[in-house]
Amino acid sequence: MAEVIKKALANYLRVHGRRLYSIAQVTGQDYIDIEVSALYRYHEPTEKYPKIMIAVNEVLNSGGKIDEELILVKRNDEVYIRIPIRKIPEYFE
Repeated sequence: MAEVIKKALANYLRVHGRRLYSIAQVTGQDYIDIEVSALYRYHEPTEKYPKIMIAVNEVLNSGGKIDEELILVKRNDEVYIRIPIRKIPEYFE
């Protein structure tokens, strides 16, 4: 389940990573939160996970940890992936 989310995030950051990284550096942020809905079009459906929210809900129900550095954060009715800024270049370099 976490791999599905990480793959969609990687696809998203290949397109938007440089811009996000640049903005985050200028503002001095240590991490950013990316709304999961931004990943919808970057998700590659599988038989088990035709929609990314199925995987997201499974991870949330298991504590929200995707891996050692990526976590899901729920605010109000929205879900975000929190990623450290220093990890972003790994996706576009």
